[in-house]
Amino acid sequence: MKLFKEFIKDYLGFILVYFISTFCMILYFYLETNISSVIYPIGISLFLLIIFLGIRYYQYDTFRKSLNQVIVNNLHEVESFNNLQKSVSDLIKKLRKETFEEQRAMTTKLNNNKQFFSHWIHTMKTPISVIDLIIQKIKSGESLDISDIDLENKKLLNLLEQVLNLIRLDDFETDFQLETIDLVSLIHLMINERKKEFIYKNIYPKVNVSDKKIDITTDVKWNRIIIDQLINNALKYSNPEKKLIFEINQNNQKVTLSIKDEGIGIPEYDLYRLFEPFFTGSNGRQSNNSSGIGLFVVKQICDKLNHHISIESEVGVGTEVTITYLTNL
Repeated sequence: MKLFKEFIKDYLGFILVYFISTFCMILYFYLETNISSVIYPIGISLFLLIIFLGIRYYQYDTFRKSLNQVIVNNLHEVESFNNLQKSVSDLIKKLRKETFEEQRAMTTKLNNNKQFFSHWIHTMKTPISVIDLIIQKIKSGESLDISDIDLENKKLLNLLEQVLNLIRLDDFETDFQLETIDLVSLIHLMINERKKEFIYKNIYPKVNVSDKKIDITTDVKWNRIIIDQLINNALKYSNPEKKLIFEINQNNQKVTLSIKDEGIGIPEYDLYRLFEPFFTGSNGRQSNNSSGIGLFVVKQICDKLNHHISIESEVGVGTEVTITYLTNL
């Protein structure tokens, strides 16, 4: 009964038009001719109306049942009998496809996060184990340099920062602010902040710059994360008593920052996969000290800030990472 009432409500306008038209027809025959002569055509049209409404009611009922089936079974196809119902059916298909894609993307992201955190926890164990070994040696009376613990502690902090940066990427659009900064001053500042690490690693930073001041448009915080990660990688894979060269050049509306180490280099077969999440490559597997997330986060940030990143490397010679900035975004 409820369905019938809803059906009559939806077709009320059509039924009213029919009876108004019929009334006008009866009125015309009443004024012009014998009223009894209109009974026959009125009877036929009423019979046809009932048949029409019966067919419409069947289609209406079938369509409503199809919609209810979609709620129970998301893969159920909606039966449609007119353009309006077809539009509803097409909309459901579109929403179903979008929902499926969102669910697939969410599932992929959850699986990636699960894989990352599993690998990250495993990587965290290495510096913790080293610190524990140092403590045991100190307890046994051996004289050890405290800088060894400091280095492992920095590795832990770096791993924690990678996790935080990965989480922050989800809210990137609400957590960045573009401004103009001096890239030369920033590089000198970041090198000075890590002076002890350069000394400990016996690596010599060198800055080659075409001008004393070169402005770029970027987000300061996120840009520092990019550069900091690239310095981490360079320090990790550089050979002792070698240079780490920072080269900054400006060409029209573009500024390039190249960070070139004289380290072990990256095999050619690994280069095209460096920005994939959780990819550690042959170097990372050998050192057992790579999370496989650093360059992935760097690439994501560069894409969001409209900065371009490229990597060139040769085994036994070194690696050069180049960031290209636009002076005005």
